[in-house]
Amino acid sequence: EFNRQACVQDVERGAMKDINPLPWQTDTSNGDWYYRTRDRYKTTGQVIRLLADIVSKNGNMLLNIVLRPDGSLPPESEKLLAELGPWMDMNGEAIYGTRPWKVYGEGPTVVGGGHFKEDYPFKADDIRFTTKGNTLYAIALGVPTADLKIKSLAGVSITDCRLVGSKEKLQWTQDAEGLTIKPVSQWPCDHAVVFKMKIKQ
Repeated sequence: EFNRQACVQDVERGAMKDINPLPWQTDTSNGDWYYRTRDRYKTTGQVIRLLADIVSKNGNMLLNIVLRPDGSLPPESEKLLAELGPWMDMNGEAIYGTRPWKVYGEGPTVVGGGHFKEDYPFKADDIRFTTKGNTLYAIALGVPTADLKIKSLAGVSITDCRLVGSKEKLQWTQDAEGLTIKPVSQWPCDHAVVFKMKIKQ
């Protein structure tokens, strides 16, 4: 029987349906576990969106990067690392050292949970939350093309809302139905964008 106090639960190539009270991890790869020709690789966007979903549920991602037998990187692995690094440099504060919020997120895409389930069509209105002190991060799992409505933030006392990586003043309003964020003229990154809010505890 699995001892939750002595072990860390591992969900291979998958995720939890909801926030797990104890830390857990997924182990996955950007391709297969080893190099093979004509393999199918994850895109940078897929890796980032999976990471945000996992961290919002109190998990960690152990990511294997496929190498050729001689130790060199295939083009797909090179591209992932070249794009993932800048995204993490900009938005890593919403990932590193964070804790789950009272809910992991919201949105139309349903994550079933369990092993070998990680191919989800996340979109910009799929939101994942992380926290650090009185800072709440809302990670949109895509780049919005219209007003973004975050229903989970109805009734939450928000004193400031900014777009991580951008100096552009963010236009946002809050009412009984949630928080609405207007698109900016230029998004600071691809794949997923992060909103940083100050909340009253």
